[in-house]
Amino acid sequence: MTSFKRQFYLLSAATRWLRRSRARIRSLRGLKGWEQIAACRGIDASIFFPDDEDDNAELAKQICHGCSVATPCLEYAITVREKEGVWGGATQRERRSIIRRRRRAAAKQRALQETESIKER
Repeated sequence: MTSFKRQFYLLSAATRWLRRSRARIRSLRGLKGWEQIAACRGIDASIFFPDDEDDNAELAKQICHGCSVATPCLEYAITVREKEGVWGGATQRERRSIIRRRRRAAAKQRALQETESIKER
């Protein structure tokens, strides 16, 4: 792939990612109701934002485990790259791990699609 084609490909990939991210954020904003029915509503925020997340996040995770909207909460935190606290039952470290796994899976899928398109030529 020439340098120009590669730059164009990377730019178009970045544009597609940005559009999808904006769409996800818009859809999550439309789900404002999940915040109103979350199990953590009204509970002291310090439980969900402990000083040492790795050691003190168990209570927050237990609360999230029983919550009916933990999945939209987690997706919101991943989409907006929330850096602090326990969201949807996941600490910052766990959310970063989820993001890395999703990126790897997407890269594998793109590589598979590229090899299939090369074979079709």
